[in-house]
Amino acid sequence: MSPRELIAATGADPRHIHLCLEVLEDAGLVVESEHKTYMPARPPDRIAASEVLRAWRKQAASEAYGP
Repeated sequence: MSPRELIAATGADPRHIHLCLEVLEDAGLVVESEHKTYMPARPPDRIAASEVLRAWRKQAASEAYGP
């Protein structure tokens, strides 16, 4: 799914979509294709919610306390 498709489907602010994708990609949970679409890095049933939360917590800590 492309960022544009995600924005249209969710109505979310484009900045938030791009941040979400960046955080998930940095955590190795999604990958960007050569066509600028994103997909899970592995089967979705093998991505635990705790991994997503860990990625967000790492991002929040970085913003609060620096890298």
